[in-house]
Formats: sequence, C-alpha cells, structure tokens
Amino acid sequence: MLIWVSILVYSVLASLDLGSGFFYLSSFLVRGGDSVRRSLISYSSARWESTNTFFIFIVVAGASYFPSMADILATGWIVLISIILMLFMVRAAFLVYDYYSTSRSKLFLCVYSLTGLSILPLMAVIITSSLLNVSTVSYTSIGSGFVVKVDYAALFSNPITYLMIIIAFFGQLMVSGTFSLFYDRDVRNRNFYSRITKIAMIVTFLSIVVEFQLYYPLARYLFTQLLHNVVFIAISGILFLIFGFLLFTERYGLTPFVVLILSMTFAFVGLGLSKYPYILYPTQTVYTTFTTAGSFYALTVTFFAALIFLVPSLYFLNRMFRSPSL
Repeated sequence: MLIWVSILVYSVLASLDLGSGFFYLSSFLVRGGDSVRRSLISYSSARWESTNTFFIFIVVAGASYFPSMADILATGWIVLISIILMLFMVRAAFLVYDYYSTSRSKLFLCVYSLTGLSILPLMAVIITSSLLNVSTVSYTSIGSGFVVKVDYAALFSNPITYLMIIIAFFGQLMVSGTFSLFYDRDVRNRNFYSRITKIAMIVTFLSIVVEFQLYYPLARYLFTQLLHNVVFIAISGILFLIFGFLLFTERYGLTPFVVLILSMTFAFVGLGLSKYPYILYPTQTVYTTFTTAGSFYALTVTFFAALIFLVPSLYFLNRMFRSPSL
C-alpha cells in the first residue's frame, strides 16, 4: 500500500512538472506568452528536482520490500527503464544549462519539454505490459532463472498500448493545466490554460472509454475483480464528471484540482485492489516476492520517518518559490 500510494503521489507531482513543458512550448505561439512562462517557471522551479525524490523513494521501496521481484522486473523492462533514465538525465542537464546561461535557447527548451513529456507515456507502456498479462493475450513471460521476456513487437502492435500512451500524455496535461488554472490568477493566462486543459480532458475521457471497450474481451479476470471493487471505480467516474462540469463552467480554483486528484485516487485504489495480490500475473504475487518480517518492520519505520521529513519539505519548498505577484 505504501508503494502504491507513493506511485499515485509521484504521478500527480510528475504530471505537474512534466506537463508544464507542453504549456511552456505552446506559450511561444500565443500573445502574452511571457506572463505564462513566468508563472510556469514560478511553480515548476520548486518541483523539477524534488519530484524525482518520490521516484527514487518508489524504486528503493520496491527493491527493498520485494527484492526478488525487483530483479525480475529489471530484466524484463531494462530497455524502457534505461530510456526513461536517459530522458531524466537529458532533461535535467538541459534545464540546468538553460537556467544558468545568459541567453535562452529555444532548442534547449524544446529538448527539455519533449523529453519531459515522453517520460510518463513510457512508464505507461510498462504498466500496460503488466496489465495485459492479466488477459488472454500475454506479452510477458518468465523464462529460466526467473528472467522476464517482453515481446515488444507484439506489445507495440496492440492498440491498447497506444491508448495508454495517449491517456498518460493528455492526463499529465490535464493535471498540470488544472493546477495552473488555480495557481495563475491572470485572466489571459487562464484562457490559455483552459483551452488546452479542456481538450486534454475530452481526449483522456474518450481514450479511457475506448480502452475499456478493447480491453474487456481480453481480460475477463481483471474486469471480474473490478466488479468486486466497483464502488471505487464508480466514485472515480462521478468525480471525473464533476471535474468536467467545473472545468467547462469555468469555475477555476482549488476545488477542480482537488476533485480531479480524488478521482485519480479512487481509480488507483480500485485498480490496485483488482490486481491484488498479483504483481505479474499469474505467478508473481506480493506474498511470493515479499521480504522477511524483520526487514519489513525496519523498512517501514525508516520509510515513514523519511516521509515525515519529505512531505513538509516539499510544502515549504512550494511556498518559498511561489511568486507574490501571481
């Protein structure tokens, strides 16, 4: 549960950070884009490095709580994981160079934005390959020595994979845009954020509907489990519709952002409970890959102690970087 919640928190923080790159690039195409860029820099400056703290937290916690599973996953998705880490490094390097250079390079900004926008969709591919394993068409298999083999050709020829990429891409724009509508009080900037956020919301909603239609015949087991947790999925759907109503009636502020995050939370909990106890269906579960009892208690105390310092530090970091003029 600790890791699952951390993944949710990271998804939100990463969407705020990585999604802002699209708005930053788009601001060059509209009048008054300087004001948009100042606002984005104001709130993303506090996150571009601190967000990765949760990413490291998830990796360390996963490898510590499920040591044998960490080895299995690392062998199967080493290609995608390596690409994601390279994108992180390239993005950070270009951002730091551009931040401290005397002249702003649009090439550096493009690289920074495009690399950031590619990270969550690639993570979605890893999640997709795991979810598709709970179906009649499996794209991962465990060979001798517990080495996971991923059929990338079959994976990337499946439309569900691309739907997950679309959901991840536009989902991060939706989260980032909704927060920007709350954070930035400039009316002209809000009109800019609103147009993109509405499009992202519509595309995300339609992609989820189509994905359910395509996925249902392949994964009756997962959908059967979802029916057992239908309350969480139903609440998530209702909250998402409320978010859409608030967005399209232009009731900007903290409320739409909170409603969206709650919708994501209930969907995350419902999906997690439906997939439980399998990490990689049908052989690897949380029971067969879990660490020893002694290590569990020691790790839990350590991680909660780390969170006690981490969460308040992120809050004060955001307060410190917030511009009083916004």
